[in-house]
Amino acid sequence: MNTTTTSSPIANTYISSESQVEKFSEVSKLGVQDLSAEIHIKPSSKTHWAIPVRVRVIELLLLVFSIYFFSENYMFFYLVFLSLLFLLWKDLYRWLYLRSCEWTITNEEIYQKSGVFSTVVDHIEMYRVTDYKEEQNLMMRLLKIKKVALISNDRLTKVVWIQGVPASTPLISTIRARVEACRANKRVSEFFHN
Repeated sequence: MNTTTTSSPIANTYISSESQVEKFSEVSKLGVQDLSAEIHIKPSSKTHWAIPVRVRVIELLLLVFSIYFFSENYMFFYLVFLSLLFLLWKDLYRWLYLRSCEWTITNEEIYQKSGVFSTVVDHIEMYRVTDYKEEQNLMMRLLKIKKVALISNDRLTKVVWIQGVPASTPLISTIRARVEACRANKRVSEFFHN
């Protein structure tokens, strides 16, 4: 049995670094759309630092305030120490959670895999995606990353947030092309209910 395999420029592409984004961008600019290739996305390591700045500032101000005013009383010192441990645990858990997230985009479905201690995999049919949205707060703009929201009419998962995508990645145009191709294949059209 003779089988031939064609290699696509974006086949099984992992998007998590700038060099991979450049390769993905070049292929997308050329108009090459290999709809059978899987795209795997893992958040950038910069994503953890893109929490809104006000959250970090408020945490630090509370810590400094409590150390300054309650340093003479050991009971409050232990309370501050425990709150600091809690904040560190929360940051560690968020970092582990973001490192465990992975999104896979195929020609039929979008898989969202997440979880630190247990794993959850959400499946969304491609033809159910109805709208797209990109977000960048100030820290994300400085770190050159973005969040992409895929809004669907799925009953369980209405919005899928793909976090930590490098800002120069043309992800929405690729997903839009796959959604349109999937709808054409399945002969599905979008209906709006008022």
